[in-house]
Amino acid sequence: MRNKFRTLKRVLLTTLFLMTLSSVVDAGASALSTVTFTTPAPSSLVANTASTWTIGLTPSSSGSLGAGSSITVTFPSGFTTSSTAPVVTLKTPSAFLADCTATGVDANEQNVVTINLTTKTGTCALAINTAATLSIGVVNGASATYGGSNFSVATSADTTAVNPAASAKITATSVTAVNVTPTSKVKDAASTWVWGFTTSSTGALGAGDIIEISFASSFSTITTAPTVVLESPASFASGCTETDTDPSMGNVIDITLANNGANTCALGALTAATLSVAVVNGTGDGFSNMTVSTTLDTSATGASGTAITLTAPTKVTLTSFTSTAPTSLVANTASTWTVKFSTSSAGALAAGDYIEAAFPTGFTTSSVNPSVVLQTPSTFPVNCTAVASDPTMSNTVTVFLANNGSNTCSLAVSTATVLTFAVVNGLAATYTNSTYSLLTSVDGASVSPTSGSETIVVAGPPGLGSNWALSSPNPLGEAASGAGPGPVSSVQGGATFNYMCDSTTSEQVDLAWTGVAQATSYIIEQASSAAGPYSAVSPAPVFSGTTPTITYTTAVTQYYEVEAVIGTAWVGTPSGVAINGTLSPGFVITATSSPKCTNN
Repeated sequence: MRNKFRTLKRVLLTTLFLMTLSSVVDAGASALSTVTFTTPAPSSLVANTASTWTIGLTPSSSGSLGAGSSITVTFPSGFTTSSTAPVVTLKTPSAFLADCTATGVDANEQNVVTINLTTKTGTCALAINTAATLSIGVVNGASATYGGSNFSVATSADTTAVNPAASAKITATSVTAVNVTPTSKVKDAASTWVWGFTTSSTGALGAGDIIEISFASSFSTITTAPTVVLESPASFASGCTETDTDPSMGNVIDITLANNGANTCALGALTAATLSVAVVNGTGDGFSNMTVSTTLDTSATGASGTAITLTAPTKVTLTSFTSTAPTSLVANTASTWTVKFSTSSAGALAAGDYIEAAFPTGFTTSSVNPSVVLQTPSTFPVNCTAVASDPTMSNTVTVFLANNGSNTCSLAVSTATVLTFAVVNGLAATYTNSTYSLLTSVDGASVSPTSGSETIVVAGPPGLGSNWALSSPNPLGEAASGAGPGPVSSVQGGATFNYMCDSTTSEQVDLAWTGVAQATSYIIEQASSAAGPYSAVSPAPVFSGTTPTITYTTAVTQYYEVEAVIGTAWVGTPSGVAINGTLSPGFVITATSSPKCTNN
């Protein structure tokens, strides 16, 4: 019986302790009696603008405040403060205002402000059950309706955060009087569009602010940093610099403003401004979906007026990538390709225009600024300079034209033009004419050659030795190469030997050489004339060691070049040591039904 009594006593004591502890916890977690955020209304309910909010609060019956106390005010996520010490003003009651100093703290300059109370005069105090008001300067968040649950107030005495009952609607302002004017109305052509707009009454801009220009979805830019020019007012153009970005090279350009040196960047409220943006026109006529917005005027505004009609694109003509053979037809090897085209009857080019050449998929460039050389007409390289761009080092190279010093860059309409591109060949394959294309900024439509293909091959087997040599005679029915180029000091040499042979069924051509010093591989090319162009030999040669045999099933006349490779560089053989950058001398063999084999 005594043990049961002790157990019951222990249970009663434990229960009493827990009840006491609970009452202590509850007392420490008291809450303010009332909280308001929108009575009176904030000084501004416009998105992303500075605003003074008046907060009302009433401490609980145990929540008196004094020097050393704190008040924590939480705004919706996305609201910010513009200082780590935001402005806080005590308003009522009068004794609270007179006796206390309030210091705002927001170390992260975000949406939570802590207000620390200290004594200014007399005794700083806010009694229990006493309504008080204070104001805080913040920057409103994005446009939205924010329910009361997004706002809250707590104090160091009433630690449970309390939400107001009322919600707040933040609205977005917009620019007005938006108009657009393009320099070109041709579909798919480069064009500079001049945008005019007027900031709202709360839309003043400065350093760090952003203007966002959105074109129709079919428009694009040709670089991740498109050209933008601030034009008016004069103070806007001179006071500000801009950084322009379009990471996806799509249809949306962000223009970030900054101070221009010692000049202060500013565009006032209710101020008309113009700027120009360089893009590539799309295909749609309407521009109701072209918009402009800013950091402060966040509601995107569409262009006004009558839609601009875009006309059909013009096209370059006589496009060729293969009429002059590339310097290399070996897979994954650096090669210079000669590209030919004619501007259209409306396609004159000048400084600021560009030419864009697309090679087959799998081709690449070895630099973001690959080598491009203007060739013809003769005035083209004299008057123009060319800067090639391929940001992704892929298969598409854009050549931007500029004036060459005091010379004025121009390329007339209907003009045959030649330029060379340094690229890296793709994988071994035959690439048809449709895999190549070219356009200009004026002749916006992409055009492929009407014919022509090029075969990229894997290099032949390695060879040894230091210079070309005469092959040995071949069995009856085969055509053999003629003499080598003579002394090693002579690159081309002269024909010193002819070999006659007969064929009654098929034509076979054997090419043989002792090799080039340091050469790692060879490529054999053929052409139907000595002048070329040369391309990979077909049918593919069959190698026996370092000697290839090419078999034709019908009578043919072909000329051949054998070229050597050291690593990935073409080499020649002017001496016993391989020299980079030149073509080797070639064997030329004429094969007919009664072949006569000579060296050229």
